[in-house]
Amino acid sequence: MTSHDGEWLPLQGVRVLDLTWMIAGPLCTRLLANFGADVIKIESYNRVDRVRETGPHPDGPWSYNEDGSFNDVNLGKRSTLVNLNKPEGQALAKRMAAVSDVVMANFTGDRLDRWNLGFRDLVPVRPDLIFLNMPVFESSGPRQRWGAIGNHINALGGVNGISGSESDPPFGLGPLYPDFSGNPFHAAAAIISALIERDRGSGAQMIEVSQYESTISMLGPALMQQAATGRNPARRGSHSDRACPHNVYPAAGPGGPWSAAQWRASQTLPRGPWLQSSERAGQAGQGQPLRGGDIGDPALQSETLNDQWIALEVKTDDQWQALCRVLHEDAWSGDPRFATIDARRSNEEALDELIAAQTAFYSASELAGRLQTAGIGASPVNHIDDLLADPWYRDEYFTQLRGPEGCLFTTHSEPIRPFGHKQPVYRSPMLGEHTDEVLHGLFGMKQPAIDELHAAGVLA
Repeated sequence: MTSHDGEWLPLQGVRVLDLTWMIAGPLCTRLLANFGADVIKIESYNRVDRVRETGPHPDGPWSYNEDGSFNDVNLGKRSTLVNLNKPEGQALAKRMAAVSDVVMANFTGDRLDRWNLGFRDLVPVRPDLIFLNMPVFESSGPRQRWGAIGNHINALGGVNGISGSESDPPFGLGPLYPDFSGNPFHAAAAIISALIERDRGSGAQMIEVSQYESTISMLGPALMQQAATGRNPARRGSHSDRACPHNVYPAAGPGGPWSAAQWRASQTLPRGPWLQSSERAGQAGQGQPLRGGDIGDPALQSETLNDQWIALEVKTDDQWQALCRVLHEDAWSGDPRFATIDARRSNEEALDELIAAQTAFYSASELAGRLQTAGIGASPVNHIDDLLADPWYRDEYFTQLRGPEGCLFTTHSEPIRPFGHKQPVYRSPMLGEHTDEVLHGLFGMKQPAIDELHAAGVLA
């Protein structure tokens, strides 16, 4: 369905009672809202969504309504205050469920049951309800009350266990990876599938999306390898069993190329005497390394690291020969240590050192372009400011919105592009912003009755 202004709204007419909080659950319902669903988020000052408090805030007076993380993961929703710790609040939420197509939560497994808002409580008032529960582990059983956030689930789901270098402890990831990847999108796929099934007359549907299981599903071949061989996969860092070289290498930054001391200090790649050689190919110019000075130049020994990197992958021997040509290292192409992928893997540490000594004198973006032209997978390692500075990505993916209280912030748009067009997104709600509007619109409730509920602490 397309609205009058060209938006793609296939979920228009679907109402979602959103009892989620933090990130994984709200990102699922945000996706539904951005494509037309009326998502009514239940909130309360007695149990404020923690993501309203813990994300980045602008300078100035602090407010629940100006949290960057909340405003990113709750686009396009309506917010209604309901105190679910009160029986009257539970009764009101049940009335709201009775006029909703979907109810979703991501608390501990039995939290809604304890509020008398579980699947069995709600089906009598909405016989074709789609009820999705998104606990860490399970809706019932010995681990139903386990709680965790994304970083904990990374560890539980085995992601940390296969991340990092073999000589180091398991490596934590920077973002809350499960919250922003499989978990919300598995839930969204389940809800959309359930809506199709409901239209076939299936009746009420109870769906569980375990965040633990959803995260494990991202392990892919690593899980299959252990199941087939009985051995846990080694932590390979940026290396690969299917390509060599396959790593992240230093690149020249605004201050010139990396020095050996800077490289060792970075400790980003497997430890070793990187960049020991002072031999360099060519002078600056077309098709030549962008030379910024000798590796021992004292001017390059500052404590400030360039933090510029290039990632590259060589899968075939033809690609290896192409890499040698791009880096002007004809001697490597005839070196028996590097003649085949098996030989290169056997001499991976020495090869990485040689490559790093050369890439340190190139601009990451220029070298990546040359390598791509030569048929080699390569890219600069972008930082957040690089993404925001990329005019294509900034215009096609990010959106600037005014927050509820006027702060201008940058938010993710949807990477789903209906008919090749960017889907518009709309700001997140203030805490309880639509309470009166929702109660009047859903139930025809008059203002004196609404005021009474406010005064009684039901709408709080």
